[in-house]
Order: sequence, then C-alpha cells, then structure tokens
Amino acid sequence: MNGPLTVLQARTTMAMACLRLDDVRTASREIGRAAPYRREGRSLVVLALQALIAFRAGPDAEGPRRLFTKLEREAVQRRECDVRDFAAWDFEGLAICGTRVGRAGSLDSAITAFRRAREQAVPPGLNARMRFWLGILQTKASPGQLDPVLAAAVAPQHDRNCPSAPHSARPSHCCRRLQPALVSRPHQCLNPPADAHVAV
Repeated sequence: MNGPLTVLQARTTMAMACLRLDDVRTASREIGRAAPYRREGRSLVVLALQALIAFRAGPDAEGPRRLFTKLEREAVQRRECDVRDFAAWDFEGLAICGTRVGRAGSLDSAITAFRRAREQAVPPGLNARMRFWLGILQTKASPGQLDPVLAAAVAPQHDRNCPSAPHSARPSHCCRRLQPALVSRPHQCLNPPADAHVAV
C-alpha cells in the first residue's frame, strides 16, 4: 500500500512531466490528485504547480492569481520560521511574479526573494526548472519585465557539476540534493524529462 507521501510525490512528478509536455489537462488532473495529501505550509511545490497549471490553462483568469497569493502567504510564513529555507524563498519569488506579471508594479521583492534563496542553495536541476516555470509566466509579461527576475533566480551554470565549481562561487549548501519523487507511469506521460522530478 503506498503511503500518502509516496502518492503525493508520484502525482506531483507526473504533473510536472505532463506540464513539460504541454499536456495541461493531464497535468491538472495529476496535481489535483496530489493536493489532498498536502498539508498547509508543506509541499509548496504542489501549490506552485496548481497555480502554474491554472495559469497555463487560463492566464487571464483570476483563479491562478488567487493560488499564487496563497502560495506567497504560505511561503512567507515558512521562511519566517527558518530564514535558511531556500525553497520557501524560491516559492515566494515565484508567487510574487505570478500575482504581478503583466501588471504595473515592481518585482523587486521577487528579485530579493530569489537572491536570498540562491545565497542558501543551488540544488541540481533547479536552473532548468525555475527557467521553465518563469517561462510560463513570461507569456503574459510585458517586454523585459521578467529579465531581472530570471537573472536573480537562475544561478550561474555550474549546477550540473557543482563540486567542480570554485568554492567562492557557490553557496555552502549548493550540492544539497533534493529527494527525487517516486514515479508511477499509468498513462501517456511516460519517460518524464530529467528536470520533472521535483522535491516536495
């Protein structure tokens, strides 16, 4: 019998894989199946994917922005408990972008959040994942709006071979590996991209 965490990880990974394949309908179904297993303040990636998938399906709807607002609130609460929680900083930055993209207003707070995250860690695969997530939002961004955000969110390109990077060029925890999600393969989203495996 699969435990709740295993189910949450598997469904989340499948949702990410299907989103990468632009199979928004299946991605929405999979993340919907993960959501009941998420506890508030935990597994923020589930809430992030819910928001991103909803944004992909309807970028002009209010639903995605409400989800991003909820993500920002939970991320802030979590990093207030632990300022070294790089994932919380990352999700805060993503959420701020999700609520403000294509609208007037500064994204400086998102840039600050991403910089704080990168001070703490650069996990393997994070660059590709964050570039993809922000790329979804960029479809509604005004020209150049997300450029400074991407510069802050995406670390220098040494995350694939982190141990070889100069010590001064990387945070002390940059080689911290995220636990890959366990994947079941029940339908067409087989062989997910390498960066589809997400930590929760």
